[in-house]
Amino acid sequence: MAEFSLELNEDQIQIQKWVHDFAEDVVRPAGHEWDEREETPWPIIEEAAKIGLYSMEFCANALADPTGLTFPIVSEEMCWGDAGITLSIFGSTLAVAGIVGNGTPEQIGEWVPQCFGTPDKIQLGAFAVSEPDAGSDVSSLRTHAVYDAAKDEWVLNGTKAWITNGGIADLHVIVAAVDPELKARGHASFVVPPGTKGISQGQKYKKHGIRASHTAEVILEDVRVPGSCLLGGKDKLDERLARAREGKSSKVQAALSTFEATRPLVGAQALGIARAAYEYALDYAKERKAFGRAIIENQGIAFKLSDMKMEIDAARLLVWRAAWMAAAKKPFENGEGSMSKLKAGEVAVKVTEEAIQILGGYGYTREYPVERWHRDAKIYTIFENGRPTQVSKTVRGTKREAQRAAATLEARPPSNAGGRTVADVLRAWREVNDPVWAETSRRDYESRVAKIEADPIAATNVARVSVGDVERWHARMRKMGVGESAIRGRHATLRAALAQAVRWDWVGVNVASQARLRMPRRTPREAMSADDVRAVIKAARALDPAAGLALRLAAVAGLRRAEIAALRWDDLDGAQLKVDSSACVVRGDGELVVEDVPTKTANARVVTLDERTVDEIKQLRALRDEVSPYLFSDTVGPANPDRIGWWWQRARDLSGIDKRWRLHDLRHWTATMAITSGHDVRTVAGRLGHANPAMTLRVYAHAVEGADQALATALGDALDGAGTQ
Repeated sequence: MAEFSLELNEDQIQIQKWVHDFAEDVVRPAGHEWDEREETPWPIIEEAAKIGLYSMEFCANALADPTGLTFPIVSEEMCWGDAGITLSIFGSTLAVAGIVGNGTPEQIGEWVPQCFGTPDKIQLGAFAVSEPDAGSDVSSLRTHAVYDAAKDEWVLNGTKAWITNGGIADLHVIVAAVDPELKARGHASFVVPPGTKGISQGQKYKKHGIRASHTAEVILEDVRVPGSCLLGGKDKLDERLARAREGKSSKVQAALSTFEATRPLVGAQALGIARAAYEYALDYAKERKAFGRAIIENQGIAFKLSDMKMEIDAARLLVWRAAWMAAAKKPFENGEGSMSKLKAGEVAVKVTEEAIQILGGYGYTREYPVERWHRDAKIYTIFENGRPTQVSKTVRGTKREAQRAAATLEARPPSNAGGRTVADVLRAWREVNDPVWAETSRRDYESRVAKIEADPIAATNVARVSVGDVERWHARMRKMGVGESAIRGRHATLRAALAQAVRWDWVGVNVASQARLRMPRRTPREAMSADDVRAVIKAARALDPAAGLALRLAAVAGLRRAEIAALRWDDLDGAQLKVDSSACVVRGDGELVVEDVPTKTANARVVTLDERTVDEIKQLRALRDEVSPYLFSDTVGPANPDRIGWWWQRARDLSGIDKRWRLHDLRHWTATMAITSGHDVRTVAGRLGHANPAMTLRVYAHAVEGADQALATALGDALDGAGTQ
């Protein structure tokens, strides 16, 4: 199997540096001037042509990259320099995409070179779809094309709006309606060659941003083009129209196919603007001093910059995925191209706005480039469809995926057509979901199902389950000493199984509603005090030094017991502890086996430890290093998580603290102690590995460098008070 990697190859790195140098030395210094002039920067385009950046050869090589990443990389670096100039240079690629996406090989060979010209004679291309009354709704185009069979010519009439290079381009690719009744399925693309009569420029738009890019109307008045200018040819068009009239699907729509191919590139351009603003704001925050220190030392500024960087990197991954899918000819079934463009555009607007805030009053003036970048960024949430259209494409893909998943489940309903019991539903539910459960989840669900099957409720006819049945089941569990948390877990499992039964039409919706009981509210109890935590750790250390260390890790590092059981000696690097696996007990060959399984991706993290905890790990290693590669195991595999739980129960009983406390409450103590001490909740979330934002004041988990060390020290100091020796 090929090794997965997000690293750029050597050719891509060289191209990236080459383009970045051009953007840094030529494009960025000229950005302000051409933005003010609101004119096409012909000298910059000529410079790009001289070095081969603006050429058919470069475009062809970039598009031929099997990874699909070369053009997004180039687009990002160029827009890092200036987006308006970049659109002037690469605006012709829209026309190229239209020709390549719809034309025959002969048409591609004839027309694509004319979109670039030569270094001595620069030519431009333009792709024209939008109209004054048809932006995102391409099905409403009024520009129409009529075939003149006597002369083998197409006659085009209409007005196009918001066209990059519109009117000044040498070659225009026009999308027009051939059969208006078929809406978007009745469109075709036509090349209007240089010098064709009847095509002219309408008004030139004065824009908010990307002002170095020429944007204007294109007016078509009885424009006649040869039949050979119909991209794809008339035979192919007639075949497609016939299929559409018969109600059959059409794989290609002239405008939409071009947009889908270019959306990742548009997203990459937005990334370049965002990165430029982030880097500029970062440098400014390092140099700007207020109240005797650099403003980056203030959490408010540092957190802004951290969020900016995170959003840029997340958007880049979406762009790269969409670009790779396009290069690999993988269909955008869930609107992946739209996702990338939507996310990158919104990130660019947000990041540039935050950059202005960081620069303060300076950011609002034209002496600094961030205000121009903010103006440039806004267009990326508008052109090639705005947010509502992009979201609708993603939603349609999500609906299709959900429908396929539902069809899969419905296609394999379990047998047993007679009267079904609760036990039948549970077994069928487990059979269907077993392949998609994570190993740790499978163990929990199987345990809950087994406990429910052991209760008389399992023999109840599923169509007759009542609220009273479930309430009596709860009462039986309480009488047996089952805790409220366990009752909630088993109840949730039964509800999930009944919901599946509804989808199979085994039971009516009312039955599932009957089981939706009002669970008793949890009785809040006080958080553990530092004295309680110190007492239980002291008692654990008296039992076994390893037990004391395990509970200390739960308190200081906020680890779960399964994570503690899977810790290896080589997970510790200095004061940094890697937490990326869990110990899971599975049944194999008639006995229970403990396996080391990866923890959930959202929970994987690196935690900073205090000096005392690091010293205790080193001391334990001196005693146990030869026993096992794991800290708390006596075998070659990880420890059983129940061993950690047993240490906790024994230490809790010996220390005399409230017997209601659970091992998990040490993590709650960690969060409570940290937040009440003034540490940022994002740092706490990152330390605990909370994937659910609601776990820590609904703030997404990500640790902040530097803050985690301070938190580790604070928690360690709290534990190293009186009573720990």
